[in-house]
Amino acid sequence: MATWVVTNGDNTNVSGTDNCDGSVTPDVNTAGPTNTGCSYSQTWTATYTDACGNAAIPVSVTYTWTQDFEVPVISTTATSGSLGAIQRLLHQLSPGPIIVKEQLLRL
Repeated sequence: MATWVVTNGDNTNVSGTDNCDGSVTPDVNTAGPTNTGCSYSQTWTATYTDACGNAAIPVSVTYTWTQDFEVPVISTTATSGSLGAIQRLLHQLSPGPIIVKEQLLRL
């Protein structure tokens, strides 16, 4: 009968022991990563069969992560330009910071 120890959440640290074989090195396999959009996951499964043909119960470890290499895109229909008379009028009405909303530009 084999028992398994998975340490540090790292598939390279999978070890096993067997009552007849002593310390054993299990076989670790993965089908590779899968993804949905930017969300990825990958599962590794450790198996071992001792010298007497007893198969250990497989142990699986799954890691998940986000992988995103595309930059965000910002767009606007606004155009740059001088506020001219509107800016001067707002400054006279409000000596503090001027906050201009798009609706004011349509007056």
